Amino acid sequence: SSTRKKTTTKTKSPPSSKPAPVVQNNVVDVENDDQFTYVATLKPLHIRKGFINLTAQHWPFFALNARSGSRNVTLCYEGKIDQESSVWRLQPSDMARIVLSETVQEWFEHQFDADDKVRVVVAKLPNEEIQVTLSPLAQ
Repeated sequence: SSTRKKTTTKTKSPPSSKPAPVVQNNVVDVENDDQFTYVATLKPLHIRKGFINLTAQHWPFFALNARSGSRNVTLCYEGKIDQESSVWRLQPSDMARIVLSETVQEWFEHQFDADDKVRVVVAKLPNEEIQVTLSPLAQ
């Protein structure tokens, strides 16, 4: 007995750009080309591992060039300044992720709980420096 393969025809859809990530309860406020504000809702893993996810739309703000995958940033929190944190571009989505230094992560773990919101203000400073300021969003 012979087995027939079932064939189906697929209609090809036109190529589209990558879908934007689903953003829930987050606010993106682009003030100008040199600064933006973003509010992220934290999950337990974010707090435990010390990172804050932004969106793919944010990565070009940080990128030094088309091939860059990370960049150091100056991070400010509660009047303190940290030079050891960075922003990474995650593949394949191009999502930007702020990776906190060990010092900032300790503060982060004590400051935030799951489902808390953190306000992220990012500004370009002279000499290609980027400053990220973190603060709790009043509930």
